[in-house]
Amino acid sequence: MELTKEEFSVFSLKSKWQLLKKDGCLIKSRVSKVEDKLIALYKVYQFYIEVIFDLDDMKPINIIPVINPDIVRLYG
Repeated sequence: MELTKEEFSVFSLKSKWQLLKKDGCLIKSRVSKVEDKLIALYKVYQFYIEVIFDLDDMKPINIIPVINPDIVRLYG
């Protein structure tokens, strides 16, 4: 099964996370000291996803498709 970015977007947070754990590939992660969050970049199917984790419990609090693929450069 392969989804589009739009189809992925309508899933619940829990479903998005389960799908990323199953089919996604972690590319890189970075810590946002301003927000005190860990932001991880994944690739799933043919698009990128950012997962924002709370640093205290390392649970995902937001999972969003990347609109601009140049964001990969932020992860150095």
